[in-house]
Amino acid sequence: MNPKFQMLLFHGTSTLGLPKILKQGLKPRRGNKSNWELAESRPDMVYLTTVYPLYFAACCIEKRGRLAVVEIDVSKLDDKNFYPDEDFIAQAIARQEHKSLMEIHAEIKNDLEGYQQYWNLSLTTMGICCHRGPITPDHFTRYAVIDQHKRPALVFDMMSPSITSVNYRLRAEYYRNFIKWVMGDLEELPQLIEIKTNRTWLPKQMKIKALDHWEKESASREGIEVFKL
Repeated sequence: MNPKFQMLLFHGTSTLGLPKILKQGLKPRRGNKSNWELAESRPDMVYLTTVYPLYFAACCIEKRGRLAVVEIDVSKLDDKNFYPDEDFIAQAIARQEHKSLMEIHAEIKNDLEGYQQYWNLSLTTMGICCHRGPITPDHFTRYAVIDQHKRPALVFDMMSPSITSVNYRLRAEYYRNFIKWVMGDLEELPQLIEIKTNRTWLPKQMKIKALDHWEKESASREGIEVFKL
């Protein structure tokens, strides 16, 4: 792999499927139902991200499941198996050709092989890419489990992203810091950091309440467990 991309990527999922993932690795869904009904994912791909695993985990949890985020060292994976996320290509072409996203999404998804060389651009400008074929457990470094019932405020905030290049450009640091905090690598939540550094437009009284709220959220690790592999 190009040294520039020797990085950690993440996959968001549910704890219901986590034991199988830890034992057998991350596998494409194949014939299983996609989590995205309006724009189904490729059945031969595993989707990875640098910034949105918490959002994807929150989208796929079921009533009995909890959120899970798997951290993956991709440095030993073959570049040839990485592809851009089809949404990245579709959004770019939709802007250029003045078409609706849904109008071209299926076509792009079916012809993703023709855009393989843009996988790194998809990752560095929208924070998402995909890997063709399974990723074995020996590439996993850690995983985190989040109990949405014990941390509803965090989960609610995880559901806010708009998965676009514009949002990535504006908010990538925020989402990276969110992951770092969940993994235990950052002392303060990004919500708290933004309030303390005046990167929020909240009125004074709302800011005081938000500061108190996120200080409490940031100081607590209740409902969050991180496991090294």
